[in-house]
Amino acid sequence: MAAAGRTRSVRPPSTAQRRTALIGILSSGGRVGCSGRHASVAHTGGDAAGPSGGRATVRPVYNDPVPRSLRACFEGGCSVNTSRARLLELWRAAAEAGTPLPSEATLAAELGVSRPTVREELIRLESHGMLTRLPSAGTFPNRFALDMGLRLDQSYEFSDMLREAGYEPSMEVLSAGWGELDAVRAARLDVRPGTAAFVTVKRWSANGQPVMVAVDHIPASPSRSPEPDASATVFELVRELRGSTVEWELSFVEARLAEDEERELLGLPDPSSVLQVTMTGISVLGVKLYLAEETHRQGVVPYGLIRTVPR
Repeated sequence: MAAAGRTRSVRPPSTAQRRTALIGILSSGGRVGCSGRHASVAHTGGDAAGPSGGRATVRPVYNDPVPRSLRACFEGGCSVNTSRARLLELWRAAAEAGTPLPSEATLAAELGVSRPTVREELIRLESHGMLTRLPSAGTFPNRFALDMGLRLDQSYEFSDMLREAGYEPSMEVLSAGWGELDAVRAARLDVRPGTAAFVTVKRWSANGQPVMVAVDHIPASPSRSPEPDASATVFELVRELRGSTVEWELSFVEARLAEDEERELLGLPDPSSVLQVTMTGISVLGVKLYLAEETHRQGVVPYGLIRTVPR
């Protein structure tokens, strides 16, 4: 496993590797088969290292539900801090009106906190592209952030994002069980090939239409939790199986044509393009906690990111 404080880049799976868990699901009717003490997911082999057509981003992980355009603006979330929640309300009002935010002194009085606290929170919002602060001019909200869908530079639960976008979300566990990591995935997670891992395959739907399939690999010892709840989020499973929390996700994004198995799981015609997002969850000490391989149906939920242009 990686030494504390050190991480190295990961590459997204090759076409053959992406088919690994999907073929197992389709051939087994949505279940993993058991072999001895561990459940095994069918593998077809593949390249030792797949080519990367995507661009890597590192994104902080936040889990508290807030409106999708504001989600992940604050560590700790807004639901547990009324002053932060109120500041987001003021931000939204100013963004919708197209006006600057009040001064720091006015915000401090409105929120009942000190000016340094207000300044810290504004800096945090600015780091997420939600506003810009111009000396002697004012604090201006990014009103176009109101219309953002799923932000690729942030991380949050997919069901929450679908709900905020106006869809009725649902999630089904297609397969789950203990298996062993192949050489490629083990290398991405800085563990030995054959390391035990809890593997889940889940499918999300919006208004009954399949929109995303995720294959998550969490290296851990089965003795810690022999039968974890596969319907839990990957963040919850990591806490249960690894006793750790996720600080960052290293992500690669690639647009490509869907494979036959992916078209079947997502109900896509042939040919169809999909968005592949491959993520590695990393702890504050630089330990790789999980590998997630997501295949997203395009044309349902808008995907984007906000980049701040340096002055």
